[in-house]
Amino acid sequence: MDNPEINLARRLVERKILTPPIDIFKLTKNYATIEINNIPFEIDGISLDLKVPGKKPHIILNNIVSSTRMRFTLAHELGHILIPWHMGIIIDITRESSKGFFLESQEVDNHYYWMIEAEANRFASELLIPSSWVKVLIKRYKTPEIVTRNIMSQANVSPQAATISLIKNFPPGYVCVLVDDKYEVIFSGKSNGTLASTPEWNTIIDPEKCFSFCKNIYQFEINGKIFIWWSFNDDVDIPQKIDNREWRDILDGIIDDIKMPENQKISFKRSLNGVIAAVNSRVRGRDRTLRSLYSACLQRLFPRKEYSSLVKHSDFKIFLWKRSYDLINKK
Repeated sequence: MDNPEINLARRLVERKILTPPIDIFKLTKNYATIEINNIPFEIDGISLDLKVPGKKPHIILNNIVSSTRMRFTLAHELGHILIPWHMGIIIDITRESSKGFFLESQEVDNHYYWMIEAEANRFASELLIPSSWVKVLIKRYKTPEIVTRNIMSQANVSPQAATISLIKNFPPGYVCVLVDDKYEVIFSGKSNGTLASTPEWNTIIDPEKCFSFCKNIYQFEINGKIFIWWSFNDDVDIPQKIDNREWRDILDGIIDDIKMPENQKISFKRSLNGVIAAVNSRVRGRDRTLRSLYSACLQRLFPRKEYSSLVKHSDFKIFLWKRSYDLINKK
């Protein structure tokens, strides 16, 4: 079920018969007065007099930002106006051109503020980049780079905004990241229904090794920013090594090889088996086969920092294959 603010934006698009590129200034003038001014702080916009009886809401936009960023900020402010529980005065900091666009809500301990900011962002994204429209583009162009560029040009939005909307609407089996020139993760996300763990923010990744078993890797650069997408399916290479040991013995051997402290071994095994059991439960509702379970476990375990030494071990895949076989054939 979609969030109420997304449904609110969707109804507005349908009622006004809006199609990208949406004239957000014309639309917002129906609900508020708009002022564009030089705000001498790292502030993108301010909403005043929200839900104040007898007063029309007033929006102030910072004039030192890019046009795409200003459009998104204005749609964000419109969200504050139309979402019923957003009231009073709200000062918005998104800093789309920096890491702050993605990380601000993780860095500041103010749960209510960042909750309403996230709601306004979701409203703005759905308004400027309607999901129904994005799904048509996905069917037409298929690959992430081509769809991203079409969203940008047709909806007049930034590559970051296009990516956030796109990953929400891609079919299951996709993970994407935005990285800087050192391949440090600035943003990561996955399509709905994807079992893979996403690379952690603020970590440096190797795209080829992050999901070495994936079906395809798409890497492209837009406006100096690097975007990487991975796609997955159940057609993964299976271990060819012949090993007569039980999966428990293989796991013990791996743990000994990576020289894990004795006092951490039990909790590590419990954590690992918990992740695999959770994946097995998720796969049960699908076309569950040995390959599909094995593929899903690879997706979930590979990018996670706590399992990095485990997955690099030469016996890891044979362990996981035997563990998956045991779960599939368990009575």
